[in-house]
Amino acid sequence: MWKKELKKSFSDLSQLFDFLEISKKQKSLFLEKSSFPLLLPYRLAQKIKKRSIDDPLLLQFVPSKKEKIEKKGFTLDPLQEKSCCTGRVLRKYPKRALLLASFFCGMHCRFCFRRHFSPPSSSLEEAVEELRKDKTISEVILSGGDPLSLSNQELKKLLQSLEDIPHIERLRIHTRMFIAAPERVDEDFLLLLRELKKPLYFVLHINHPHELGEDLFLSLKKILLLGHPILTQSVLLRRVNDNLQTLTTLFETLINQRILPYYLHKLDPCAGTSHFATTPLIEKKCLLELKNQLPGYGYPKFVQEIAGKKSKQPLVLRNCPRIK
Repeated sequence: MWKKELKKSFSDLSQLFDFLEISKKQKSLFLEKSSFPLLLPYRLAQKIKKRSIDDPLLLQFVPSKKEKIEKKGFTLDPLQEKSCCTGRVLRKYPKRALLLASFFCGMHCRFCFRRHFSPPSSSLEEAVEELRKDKTISEVILSGGDPLSLSNQELKKLLQSLEDIPHIERLRIHTRMFIAAPERVDEDFLLLLRELKKPLYFVLHINHPHELGEDLFLSLKKILLLGHPILTQSVLLRRVNDNLQTLTTLFETLINQRILPYYLHKLDPCAGTSHFATTPLIEKKCLLELKNQLPGYGYPKFVQEIAGKKSKQPLVLRNCPRIK
């Protein structure tokens, strides 16, 4: 069912523009061809306001000519992942390893920091064996691409292989797949979750309230009822969610569903994404006031990932006027 939903995704810009009733003049602002091609789930396309090029979902997924802007500090590998990657395994932080479980995503986010990443040729079996030999690793984070693009059979095999490694104590899945297709939470998926013995955490990438919906919440509730915690991470994006109202609505809606905001990221400076960058003033104005709007458990940590650092770096916000 979920694979059928993904097949309905838009990958042709002209078809999407026809669907959204975008005018010829508006079309001139976008890239007809890109090395990082359009991929937009039908579920999200349905939520985009027709004839609008300022819609926050459209801005996240449709290639803009602004991606051609070259800006100092915005590079192909902003987090220098090539230097800490061996095959499918990335070691950025002590005791944790990131496993590139899949190179397919359910959507192509224009601000993606891995949009220029070249997939290695190594296999998942080789990656698991590498993790087995490294006894310093206690937590494995499944990422990609999107690990939930794997079939249930492939995912079950991978998770069980990792569970069989004694020194691995916890597992984590970073995903956006549920946003693309809530149907990904099918009975076979729930069955493999029930069979797990070690703690498994989900971290969902969600940037805007329009990505949410009852279809999503009904699916996530099934995971929560099995005892698997669900957290979220978001990226602060210019013209998408860089205002108090959007962020407050997003995080309040999530905590009302027992889903906890974990990180709010400053944009990673990846080439082609500079038009999403927010200013320090906007960051401070939004986030200091946001802290007054949310309970402590619902307020995400505002962080930046810096290559070479052993953890996400908290961004301190001080001495800023209140939003009026």
